[in-house]
Amino acid sequence: MTSIVFDNVLVNYGNGYNKQTGMFTCTIPGVYTFNYSLLPKMDSGDTALLLIKNGDKINYIHSINTAGNAQTASLNAVLHLSVGDRVWVQLQQGRPWTGGNSLCFQGYQLFSD
Repeated sequence: MTSIVFDNVLVNYGNGYNKQTGMFTCTIPGVYTFNYSLLPKMDSGDTALLLIKNGDKINYIHSINTAGNAQTASLNAVLHLSVGDRVWVQLQQGRPWTGGNSLCFQGYQLFSD
């Protein structure tokens, strides 16, 4: 499984987010909050996104979409990061809808060490 690349980047202060890999790499150690969302395609069945830190699953969004229905979900996590730690969103299964900026990945530092 690979990371989802969010190519519409609104703010990337410090250039921690890499548009080619879809990964955020920490350059300033501290406590960060991350939020991500999921909007499955209609009739996509089971769709799941994972929030990953250095290869370890932090949490996930799971949606079971039936014919004619749509739902959106979001989740957040507060993480302590050290320099070089990486955080990303990964598709585990299913088909998310990606039009109109329907998926998001946001993060910011709450305080530094």
